Amino acid sequence: MLAYVIDANTNTLLGTINLDRNVNTRSVSINADARRAYLSDLESDSIYVIDTVTNNVIQELPFRAFALASYTP
Repeated sequence: MLAYVIDANTNTLLGTINLDRNVNTRSVSINADARRAYLSDLESDSIYVIDTVTNNVIQELPFRAFALASYTP
């Protein structure tokens, strides 16, 4: 499964991120400095932490069913 990296200002594709599995994305959040993205997955009940500089998944956080990604500065 691929996640697509898109420039929100120009709507152009910047790259892709290989998630190594089928992911049923429920939500995505970006932190304040835009260096981390948090993607919640309904299939594995996990939140993936993505480094937006390298476009790599750096951590998978297990959560109970229907986890939502959110960020509070």
